[in-house]
Amino acid sequence: MKVDKARHTLAAGGCAIGTMISKFPSAALPRLLAAAGFDFAVIDTEHSHFSFGDIQDIARTAKPTDLSVFVRVTDAEYHLIARTLDVGAEGIMAPRVEDRETVKRVVDAARYAPIGKRGYGIGTIHSDYQSIAAPEVIRHMNENVLVIIQIESKAAVERLDDLLSVPGVDVAMLGVMDLSLSLGVPGEITNPAVVEHVKRVIEACGRHGVAPGIHLSDMAALKKWHDEGMRCLMFSSEEKILFSAAAAAVQELRGHLRPKK
Repeated sequence: MKVDKARHTLAAGGCAIGTMISKFPSAALPRLLAAAGFDFAVIDTEHSHFSFGDIQDIARTAKPTDLSVFVRVTDAEYHLIARTLDVGAEGIMAPRVEDRETVKRVVDAARYAPIGKRGYGIGTIHSDYQSIAAPEVIRHMNENVLVIIQIESKAAVERLDDLLSVPGVDVAMLGVMDLSLSLGVPGEITNPAVVEHVKRVIEACGRHGVAPGIHLSDMAALKKWHDEGMRCLMFSSEEKILFSAAAAAVQELRGHLRPKK
């Protein structure tokens, strides 16, 4: 069964680099992203159109690679989290987390007993048609599923110690745009109030042994926050990376085609 290298890297205190799959439900993406060197990709079902079939197709293609595939679910509910993992995702990201009960619900849905309450539903996408005893499957899945909670509001930051003390949380991922909205400075992600709250997340993660993460499309800002202690680094999305590279190529070629003086 596949080992989630991104999760184990983070658990050992290292850094993992990922991106978001936000628009293209292509089974070709995992091999491309793995070849590019990404450690993980998050399929966004909160703000996009992906189906469980899309998740399964992408996860199946990623299986023989080192790329881990996680999914941002639409809500922190059992039927969304457990089914997402059953079709092949290696971890989940729960958005808009603000209270301890939600964190417990997320962990319970993502992990089997004795850690959680996930129902047993292992398919061939996990076992690759191998005959593996249930206790071994459960142990492996509990050790290799990644649980990310998103910190996206002032209320969540104020309750960090309560949220992060729940056993089974691996990553606290900052949603800086929503955080800026919550703080009354929409879009101002360098505003001192936003910066202060991001630093509070890094500090709280250090106290609880949880990897702090952040998702940004600004490379300079992402590197800055890594230097401040962020370890789960999400850069942009497949759509934005494609557009940026395409626009840069066209601009360079059009500049070359201009009449020479």
